Amino acid sequence: MNFLIIASLLSITLIKIINAFGSVHSVGFELDGDTESPLPQSSPKDWNYFLGSYAIYDNMYASGLIVDPGTNTTFEQSAKDTKDISTWLWGPDNNAQAKTDIYHIASYAQVLNGELFVFYMASRIGGSGITANSAFGFWFIQDPIFDTNGVTSGNFIGTHFQGDLLITCNFANPPYIEIFQWEGNGVNGHLQSKGSTTAKCNSSTSQTVCAIFNTVSITTTLGFPSNNNVFPQTTFMEGGINIGAWLSSTNLANGTLPCFSKILAMTRTSTSSTATLKDYGEGEFELCSTNAFIQCDENTVQIQTNQNGQTVFKYFWTLVIDQIGVGNIYDVEIRIPNGYNEDPLTPSNQTISIIGANTQQIFTYYFTSTSNSVTIPNIEIHYCFYPNCESQYERTVVAANIQCRKPTLAPTRIPTSLPTHVPTSHPTPAPTFIPTSLPSDAPTHHPSRAPTRVPSKVPTDAPSNAPTRVPSNAPSDAPTKIPSDAPSHAPSDVPSRSPSNVPTSIPTLAPTFAPSSVPTSLPTASPATTTLKMDAQCNVQVNDNFCFDFKFHWKLCNEGDRIMTDLTITTQHSNYQYNIPSLDVGQCIEQDATFEPIRNSDNDPVNNNFEWQDTLYTLGNMIIGGVETINVTTTSSFTCQLCLFVL
Repeated sequence: MNFLIIASLLSITLIKIINAFGSVHSVGFELDGDTESPLPQSSPKDWNYFLGSYAIYDNMYASGLIVDPGTNTTFEQSAKDTKDISTWLWGPDNNAQAKTDIYHIASYAQVLNGELFVFYMASRIGGSGITANSAFGFWFIQDPIFDTNGVTSGNFIGTHFQGDLLITCNFANPPYIEIFQWEGNGVNGHLQSKGSTTAKCNSSTSQTVCAIFNTVSITTTLGFPSNNNVFPQTTFMEGGINIGAWLSSTNLANGTLPCFSKILAMTRTSTSSTATLKDYGEGEFELCSTNAFIQCDENTVQIQTNQNGQTVFKYFWTLVIDQIGVGNIYDVEIRIPNGYNEDPLTPSNQTISIIGANTQQIFTYYFTSTSNSVTIPNIEIHYCFYPNCESQYERTVVAANIQCRKPTLAPTRIPTSLPTHVPTSHPTPAPTFIPTSLPSDAPTHHPSRAPTRVPSKVPTDAPSNAPTRVPSNAPSDAPTKIPSDAPSHAPSDVPSRSPSNVPTSIPTLAPTFAPSSVPTSLPTASPATTTLKMDAQCNVQVNDNFCFDFKFHWKLCNEGDRIMTDLTITTQHSNYQYNIPSLDVGQCIEQDATFEPIRNSDNDPVNNNFEWQDTLYTLGNMIIGGVETINVTTTSSFTCQLCLFVL
C-alpha cells in the first residue's frame, strides 16, 4: 500500500514538472488529424502551409514535403534502433505491403518563449486499421553527413551523436508514444528511454507531446495519387513534442538544444525500441547550420617598399564563422594554410572553445606578397556538437577560396582628337571683312593687325608665319587689281613671324598615373626574415650504476616573420631525430634528449681532452606570400665532458 502511495506521488510530481513546460498547441500549429489549414497564410497553420523544399522562417524551420521513392528503399532486417547508424543496411523490400510503404514525410520546428517545439508527420500507401501492432517512428539526427550509400542497396553514412531523438507512435486509439534519446556517441553509445505516454492530440488541453491519425478518409492537397488525393483511414499520422520537457539537459538559453540536421521516418511493427524496422524516408531538417566564408577588402591593401626596393603588397583579410540556428558548436579549430597569416598576435591554427547559437565570429589576418593579385585558398574549420568530442565525431565546414588583389587605378585617357578651340593666348582677332576698295588716303603699308577670324579647321602641325594669301572665302566684289598708287612691295614693318606667344605645337595631356604592367609569370613572394635560432648544451650525469647518462638540452626559436613548418632536428654523431610540424612566429620549443655516443675512427667526435663534440642541424620550410617555399636552416654545436676526473 505504501509503495502505491509513493508511486502515485511520483506520478503527480512528474505531471506537474511536465506541465510547467509550454504546450505543443501554444505555437499555433494544427494537430487535428489532417493536412489542411482553411487559409494557407492563416494561423494556426497546417502542413499545406509548408509545401516545397527545406526552408527557414523567423524562428521556424521546415523540412518541406519529402516524397519517398517507393519500395526500393527499406531497412534490412539487421537494422535496429538500438544500433548505431553506421551499422544499418538498406535494400529493396522483397515483401512489400501497403501498410508499411511510406509515401511522404515532413517536419517543422519553432522556437517560442525559449522553448523548442518539433512537429512531425508521415503517410503510408495503405492503412492497417486501429491497432497497436503498427506504428511510425521519427528519428531526429544531428550528424550533417547522414545519408545512404549505394545504388540498389547499401549502408547508411553517419553516426549517432549525444542527444539524437527518437519518437515512436502507434495506431492505437489513443496513440501510445515513446520517447528515446541516444546517450553517448556512435557505436559506443546506446538508446535510452526518456518516458512514454498515451496522448491523442487535443488543442483544448496542455500537452508536451501527442500524436493523432486520421480515423476517417480525408482529402489532402499534399498529393496522394494512389487514391485521388484522399488519405484512406489510418494512412496519415502527425504529432508534436516540446523538446525541453522530455530531454531535461536541453536549454535554449545556454545553447544546449540539439542541432538536428536530418529527419528519418520509418514504418515499424511496434513502438518498442527492438521493433522490426520496415520502410523509411529521410531528408533535410537543419535546426543549425555552420557557415564560413572569406572576405578580402581590396581598399585596405597597403603598398610598401622592402629593403631591396621591391614593391610589396600587404593584404588584410577576414574569416567569418556564422553559427545559425538553435544550438552551439564546440572546439572550433581554424586551420590557416602556411604563408597566409603573418600576424604574430593571431595564430594560424587556433581553437575556440565555443561559438554560440545565432552568433557570428570574425578573425582578421594579413600577409605580404610582391604580386598584386593572390588567391587565398580554402580554409578548413573543424567543430563538434558537444565539448571535447573524439576526432571521429568532428565535422568540417570549408570557407571557399577567394582572390585578393590591389585595385588598379585607371590612367587619365590621352585625347584621341585635338582641342576644338584655339588657346586664349592667341593674338586678338582682326576684323572679319576685307574692304572692297582702298581709300585715296590709304596708308602706304598694309595694316599691321592680322585677321582675327579663326580658320574653321585647326592645323595639324605648328602654326606657320603670317598668311601670304587672301582667304578663299573673301567677298566676291573685292578689287581684282591693286591701285597704281599702292606700294609695289610689302612694307618693312610687316611682322616676319608669328607672335611669340602662339604655341609651337598642339598641347598633349599626359596621364597622371602610368598603368602597372600585367604580370607574365606566377607571383613571387616578398622577402622574408628567416631567422631560426638554436641553442644547445650538454649535461652528462653519473647514474646509480656509476655509468654515464649522456644528455643534452636544446631550444629552438622562430625569430622570423612567418610560420615555419616541417622542421627536422638531427645530430652529426648520434642517432637522434626530432620533428616539429609547425613553429609559429615568436614560438620556442625546447627538449631534453638522451643519446648514445657513437665513435668512428674516421671521424671520431672525441678529442684529446675526452670531450664529445657534436652539432645539431635544423632544416625546415617557410611559405611566404602563399606563392613560394624556401628552406630555413640553423646549426648549434655543443661539447660534452666524457670523463669527470682526469688523472
